[in-house]
Amino acid sequence: MGKYIGKRILLLVPAVFLVCVIVFALMRLVPGDAVDSIIYKYSSMGISADRAEVEAMLGLDQPAVAQFFTWLKGVLTGDLGDSLFEYESVASIIGRQLPVTLELGGKSPVIVAPDADLDLTAKRLVWGKFLNAGQTCVAPDHVWVRPEQRDALVERMGRYIGRFYGPAPLEGEDLPRIVNRKHYDRLCALLSSGRTALGGQTDPDRLRIAPTVLVDVSEDEPVMGEEIFGPILPVLTYDDLDGLLSHLQERPSPLALYLFTRSRETERRVLGALRFGGGCVNDAVVHLAVSGLPFGGVGESGMGVYHGKAGFDTFTHCKSVLRRGRLDFPLRYPPCDDRKIGLLKKLMR
Repeated sequence: MGKYIGKRILLLVPAVFLVCVIVFALMRLVPGDAVDSIIYKYSSMGISADRAEVEAMLGLDQPAVAQFFTWLKGVLTGDLGDSLFEYESVASIIGRQLPVTLELGGKSPVIVAPDADLDLTAKRLVWGKFLNAGQTCVAPDHVWVRPEQRDALVERMGRYIGRFYGPAPLEGEDLPRIVNRKHYDRLCALLSSGRTALGGQTDPDRLRIAPTVLVDVSEDEPVMGEEIFGPILPVLTYDDLDGLLSHLQERPSPLALYLFTRSRETERRVLGALRFGGGCVNDAVVHLAVSGLPFGGVGESGMGVYHGKAGFDTFTHCKSVLRRGRLDFPLRYPPCDDRKIGLLKKLMR
């Protein structure tokens, strides 16, 4: 029996080898077209991409036999890092010549000023936070509110959660699922922080978590140690706005900030004191949908901006050129004596 199986395996080896040759021959058709496509694409953008350089970085400058055995080795070992189709090398060509904008995330805070309309604040916060079950890069991460207003805000948020998602959110169809089991488990672990004021129910089979509001949360608890990116909203309290601003200035710069206030003076103080990517006054998330507003992070939350004209400017190189006539300025030319230096100093004052 063993000899029979051994013979069958020996017969399969050339067949497998032949299949690999055919697959490799077919795949070789792709890079040749890819080279032409890459050169055409970047030449149309004003970027020089030499054919020899592109072929070398794709491994196409090797003899066909060498390319085949390099590729076959990668297939057999599971390591395709050095194989023909390491297209990541093309990224190095692009990276050397194109500008980059990087959008990350962070713990985007909400500040509720004492003069805020609590009902409007609750309504827009519930919508912005639990949109896509909190899985948006600009979702409100946590709320800062005065101690005497906290319970009233939470009560109104509960009212709007019921209106938007029904009395049993996990049984409705309007609440999205968490993206995968790993993040579902991560979010469930965060539910132990503070005290659950609203929600907290989970559905492990459908990977769903009810819109949840936590209170009595301290900043050293797990829910405040990372970007939440889920339907969990901690509500913290502050006593003094200036003290809160000083505290937030020491935190990493978030992708978004949301302020609820009726005062232009409070708006000016908060927006002038804090560093963040973008945000809203008296709303949440919707700034992302305005094409005329540049969108992007700063510091820990990213670099560069895009959307509308800002995106065009980010990915366009502005070529600066100075055209001069025949009129000249003798003082610029050496030798430089004391008289020339004295005149230059006077002109530069």
